[in-house]
Amino acid sequence: QIINVHFTGNIASQKIPGIIRNADAGLVAMADIPLTQETIPNKVFEYLAGELPVCAHLQGESKHMFGDTLNYFDTADQLVTLLQTMDYHKNKTGNTLVRTRFSRENIINKIKL
Repeated sequence: QIINVHFTGNIASQKIPGIIRNADAGLVAMADIPLTQETIPNKVFEYLAGELPVCAHLQGESKHMFGDTLNYFDTADQLVTLLQTMDYHKNKTGNTLVRTRFSRENIINKIKL
């Protein structure tokens, strides 16, 4: 039985910052299907803005966008190993990435070009 992982289902957006503040890591596990090749889950931005280390199973554009700011896995065994060995300190690099590269101002400026 898993006692340190909580599966909550949908969460109201106003509750997410408090949950992230109390989390040790964020998990993003996207199915490996054509639809997710072009999908960028909001939870990645939320986790990084909250300075969480992120374990991610992503494909396509999402994987390229975040580079080495995420901890990637492809199998359940790799995830277990990752959780046992990764650095659980605050993810300042990911936070900086979200606040600069993906800020509203930066995105608006790119659209104007």
